[in-house]
Amino acid sequence: MHVKLFPDTQQTPGVLVMRVDAPFFFANVESIRDGIVRRVEEAQATPEAESGAAPVRYVVLDMGAVTDVDATSIHWLTEFVYDLKSDLGVQLVLSNLTRPVLRAIKNGNVHRRLGPDHIFVDTNDAVVTLSTGLKQGRVDKAL
Repeated sequence: MHVKLFPDTQQTPGVLVMRVDAPFFFANVESIRDGIVRRVEEAQATPEAESGAAPVRYVVLDMGAVTDVDATSIHWLTEFVYDLKSDLGVQLVLSNLTRPVLRAIKNGNVHRRLGPDHIFVDTNDAVVTLSTGLKQGRVDKAL
């Protein structure tokens, strides 16, 4: 979701929601990665972040428009979960997965790297759950 497209959108401190509107396949996974990293870095560099507001702890990736994934993107996603956490201190959360994408994620064991509490049926549920956890001082240290 881009705030400029939806000016009435309320942002949740510590949680960045992004939507993928393209298939996950070998030719575009790097551009998806770059977009996620760029948005996290932009959010971390804002004056609000510098003044002590909650830094981004979670990226919720809404994958409702993703209808298919290939083996390369599954491998990439498995590595990206680790890279995002180790490089930026941010955890990836997936939401709104279609049945074929969820099947591919499970077959590729991505769900094990993410953890069962990092896959949500609904994006709003993900944001509410993560926001509540952040308010209570719970940030998942796993991965």
